[in-house]
Amino acid sequence: MKRSALWVWSSLLLSTVLLTGCGSSDPVSPHVAPVLSTAARPALGAEEMVVATVNSSGAHEVAAEIDGRIIQLLAHVGDHVRTGQLLAVIDTEQVELQANEASANLEAARTALDAAAREARRLEHLHSLGAASQVEAQAAADRLDQARSDHAVAASRRAMTRLTTAKGEVRAPSSGVISSRDTSLSSVVAAGSVLFRLESIGALDILAPIPPHFAETLRIDDTLRFTFGDQEGQVRFLGLSRRSQATGVRSGRFTVVAGAPPVGTVVQLWLRRTSVENEVVVPLSAVLADAKGGRYVMKIEKDGRIARTSVAVTALVSEGAQLKGDLRPGDVLVAVGGARLQPGQAVRPLPFVS
Repeated sequence: MKRSALWVWSSLLLSTVLLTGCGSSDPVSPHVAPVLSTAARPALGAEEMVVATVNSSGAHEVAAEIDGRIIQLLAHVGDHVRTGQLLAVIDTEQVELQANEASANLEAARTALDAAAREARRLEHLHSLGAASQVEAQAAADRLDQARSDHAVAASRRAMTRLTTAKGEVRAPSSGVISSRDTSLSSVVAAGSVLFRLESIGALDILAPIPPHFAETLRIDDTLRFTFGDQEGQVRFLGLSRRSQATGVRSGRFTVVAGAPPVGTVVQLWLRRTSVENEVVVPLSAVLADAKGGRYVMKIEKDGRIARTSVAVTALVSEGAQLKGDLRPGDVLVAVGGARLQPGQAVRPLPFVS
């Protein structure tokens, strides 16, 4: 009796377990493999280097303002000078003689003016008394007008000679560095001849030849790098010359925003690389080979599943491999271990750091 009851109880328990298992609706979760992923980047063409020269944005030519002989030379190439500092003195002996003569002429004109004024007043008074004719009074007034004109001319000439005398002192128009000197002590110079070239302390410019294919892509305020020796700097693009040369090359002007190349330094300006159409760059580890030597990558679609994509390697660059195929910049690819995955397999992308 006990044995029969135990058998019935065991049968009921087994049936309950089987029914419970058959009625379960929980699906078996598929395995989602974590993978290291990377985004395809735009492919860039090779950088192109052009040779350029550093200039001061505040260059000045200091010229003689009068003819004469250099009697003092107080500045030399490489000297740092301040605004108004005396650079040279031109002999003004001849000009001073002219100034002395102009002063004497002015004094004589002043004396003549005073005399003419007294005479005009005297004749005007006599004419009012009937002791002098109208003709005599008018003649005295005319002489006074002429004396006034002569005095004005003499005063102007003396002022001009004094100003010319002051121009014998050649002074720096701004603070900076003397970059060249085109005269020597005791040399005779003409008015307008350049004596010094002065590079102002401050902003630096770079002028560089820009090939046509880069001129089309440069934009105002674009930044580029330059190198000189073992140093590097950065420039900001200001603009292009309006007129191109026969070859289509135009002159580009840049201002230095980082680095301190000396004025006159020859630098290498690296023109920005332009994007290569329909090509991307990925890490070398993302590129796989099949049994026939073909190349492919494992692309992660938006639904998180793997898609095998054939590619052609067009170049090896510092960032990895440059590819051509059904890829766009920003596409997510398996960076490492793609050969172990199967198309359609679900994956969970993790960031890859090369």
